[in-house]
Amino acid sequence: MTENQPPRHRMIRIPVRRPRPSQRTMQPAPPRGTAAAAAPAQDAAAQPSAPAAPVATQGPAAAPGAGSADAPAPRRRREVQNRIIGIIGRKGSGKSTKLRELLRYCPRWVAFDPMRDHGDLAAGNVFESIGALARFLAWSRNQPAFAGVYVPQDDPAEEIEEASRLVYARGDLCLVCEEVPLYTQAGYVPPLFGRLIRTGRHRHLDIAWTAQRAAEVPKTLTSLTDVWVLFSQTEPKDLAALAERCGRDVADKVAALGPHEFVIWDAQARGYLQDSPRLLQRDTARTAAESAASSGGAPAPKRIIRI
Repeated sequence: MTENQPPRHRMIRIPVRRPRPSQRTMQPAPPRGTAAAAAPAQDAAAQPSAPAAPVATQGPAAAPGAGSADAPAPRRRREVQNRIIGIIGRKGSGKSTKLRELLRYCPRWVAFDPMRDHGDLAAGNVFESIGALARFLAWSRNQPAFAGVYVPQDDPAEEIEEASRLVYARGDLCLVCEEVPLYTQAGYVPPLFGRLIRTGRHRHLDIAWTAQRAAEVPKTLTSLTDVWVLFSQTEPKDLAALAERCGRDVADKVAALGPHEFVIWDAQARGYLQDSPRLLQRDTARTAAESAASSGGAPAPKRIIRI
């Protein structure tokens, strides 16, 4: 049983021993239009008691009547969530090095890699045709861990669509998108790639993407990015884009970074994260807000990491 799968419970039928017809007390049928008479006490005692309804530890308030006897029992819903990580930095800043570090701890990933930066991490699984990628993804369905790299040969904007279609159908992996502005625009995302970004969580798809400039990344992607690994940015448009998504404090911190320094920002928790090579494993990161709560409310320092 994997971590994402809820436990399966067996349904056991308990036989109930009922008295013979000759020993039952005959009850007169109720007149039409009236409620049925209560069952005999001895029959009620023979029935196994229903288990108590589980008590929710958190969630929205129950609707009126939800606790009544005739209300249906609440059905436990499986939480579906993924993680999108964006890494932004100018050329030579170290963003590809940081991404490679994250991929070493990611068990299942496929990279759309126009620059062919990660072929050595994929154990030779480097593909230059959509057909080869399709065969690899079909093979990977029986593998607990795998890595593959697809290198587009013609128009990356067209080939990201074919790759997105195959990855979306496969599900349950991390799609690595190197140099996103090469096949998107600030106001446009190819349709199938956009569907993967918006609804990939329903297919258990994580995304890790890179770009050199924050202003060139489409808002469809930046608005859904959960964790930002930010190297130095100095252009006013890039800093304005970061301030709009992450806040002015984050943009000012990024503007002051030196070469090969970076900060990690959790856009959901609105706090800085400690550096970890396991950022693609969602249960390992800890935000500065959580650290402050555990330390009695004192704000955690803004961590600047140098690589």
